[in-house]
Amino acid sequence: MPHSVAVADFNNDGWSDVIVANYGTDNVGVFLGYGTKGFDSMITFSTGVNSAPYSLAIGHFNDDNHLDIVVTNSQTDNVVILFGFSNGTFTIGVIYSTGARSQPSA
Repeated sequence: MPHSVAVADFNNDGWSDVIVANYGTDNVGVFLGYGTKGFDSMITFSTGVNSAPYSLAIGHFNDDNHLDIVVTNSQTDNVVILFGFSNGTFTIGVIYSTGARSQPSA
């Protein structure tokens, strides 16, 4: 179940791409845009077992000039930063605890 969405150019092709936080499947999904009213099939990236990703934001978090994604995980009480590679793919970079029963959401 998608819970949050953001738009950015994750693969540096000049077209908008879409990323969604999939609460029920413990991942984020990326749809790479073509600019011709179409998108590739969703590529998913894990946010951790039973994480329940709730919201996300986009920024530069590791000083490499590639867009990264920060995801709040409501069931594991943490925030995950997915480091981007500017080709539409990501890897888990850093996990920060937000405290027991904190259920981060924004």
